[in-house]
Amino acid sequence: MGLAGSSAERKLLFRLDKVGFVLSLSHVVEICKRIDNDLNLSCRDLPQGIIGALHFRQTRIPVVDPTIRLDVSSPVPLQEKAILVLKSAEGNWGLLVDEIVGIKAGEQFDDCPLPPLLKGALSSYYQKILLCEDEPFIVFEPEHYYGLAGSNR
Repeated sequence: MGLAGSSAERKLLFRLDKVGFVLSLSHVVEICKRIDNDLNLSCRDLPQGIIGALHFRQTRIPVVDPTIRLDVSSPVPLQEKAILVLKSAEGNWGLLVDEIVGIKAGEQFDDCPLPPLLKGALSSYYQKILLCEDEPFIVFEPEHYYGLAGSNR
């Protein structure tokens, strides 16, 4: 094991529906598990994947729902979802997720080649899969969902 990174590189695991994703913890500012009244849904830009704005540390940050770009549905009600506050060159932004699975050390992951059937139209949103305890997790690349790179999609 250990092909995917060192133990110092910790990773956050989350799910969208039943699909597992992995994200470098270096991208994460905070995990907001209760979003009740802090999410303003009137600030939408659905073509950009933005479903609203989150009141976060005396400011409003955009919240992106990645299921829009990935064209997947989620059975989890909005009030039961979590928001990962991520940092980017443009500032903080929120990522709406169905479930936080946990945090693991980088050494617990093995590289896994992307199967040919998954290299279709959506492959611009994911390029790599890692295995953790024999479960595949798609490497989540935040720049494909928000910011200058994400706006070109």
